[in-house]
Amino acid sequence: MDKNDYLNALKKGTYTFKDVEDKYKDKNLALYYITQCGGKLSEIPAKLIDKDVLAAFLRENRNSNTILYDLSLSRLGKKVAETIINWFVSEWHKKGTFDIEKIPEEYRNAEMIDSKEEIVKETPDYLQYFNENKNDIDVMKSIPREYRTPEMYEELFKIHMFNLNVLNYIPSEYKTQTMCNVFYEVNKEEDINHVFNAIPSEYKTQTMSDEYFENTKNNIRSMFYIPNEYKTQEMCDEYFMIHTNEGRNLKTITLIMKAIPEQFRTEYMCDLCFNATYDLEHIPLDRITDSMVDELVTGNHKVSVESKKKLVQKIYDPINKEDEKNQKHR
Repeated sequence: MDKNDYLNALKKGTYTFKDVEDKYKDKNLALYYITQCGGKLSEIPAKLIDKDVLAAFLRENRNSNTILYDLSLSRLGKKVAETIINWFVSEWHKKGTFDIEKIPEEYRNAEMIDSKEEIVKETPDYLQYFNENKNDIDVMKSIPREYRTPEMYEELFKIHMFNLNVLNYIPSEYKTQTMCNVFYEVNKEEDINHVFNAIPSEYKTQTMSDEYFENTKNNIRSMFYIPNEYKTQEMCDEYFMIHTNEGRNLKTITLIMKAIPEQFRTEYMCDLCFNATYDLEHIPLDRITDSMVDELVTGNHKVSVESKKKLVQKIYDPINKEDEKNQKHR
């Protein structure tokens, strides 16, 4: 394997830093492993851990509650271990929490114990912390869940609304229709595909769906991102004609039919789909014709399980209904 092979394997998670040949292990690879692969510091040789690697690790893992468990502190050397611990102590001070149990006993001291007692007595002002740091889109990660408020998230959104990923930083229970409407309007010109797909289905609207379709209809996958309640017959007809090349290219017709709700699958669509696949899976029961049934019953076709189920329904349902009708008249 060459270095690029190892980079790909580290990214995919199939290899750890320990699995890389020694000749490829250097500071740049260590930084890549920490920042791009979620790597653990304990897997990197101590000789490669300098202030840059350590800073990258702390930056990438600043909100983790389990880092100290993951580190082999003694292996890293006292100086590095103390740097890590001091960093955590300072972060805990900011958050008003202190979990001394996560610090190995040999690194605990009276100052830490006193510090913990001080913090327990104080009630941290998380609103003040938020206001001082709200220009950092990651600010909420440093505030315990029980202290986060709808007002904080609304303010965070107002500040970062032009960030195409801002909705990723707002939990579902704090997203609102107004928020999603504004996000869509101010960002759609930049990347309507990304913006529309970032909005939860329950907050998408007919207008959003119509505009999204007009801009992305040549993408065969686009229809899957539009909620069914906002799809229309006209939209589905146009989508079908575009992606079958007006009925001349049926290689992807199964995928196309999946994207179209049953109530919008026309007789024309169903006839083309059947003639291309000899399958009833994507054909609504009321669109199955006698000629389709005859073809599957008498023709030399491999009939899928779903087609067999629909054949049984199509053949026997009318008979059963007639029998029920006759029973009532006796």
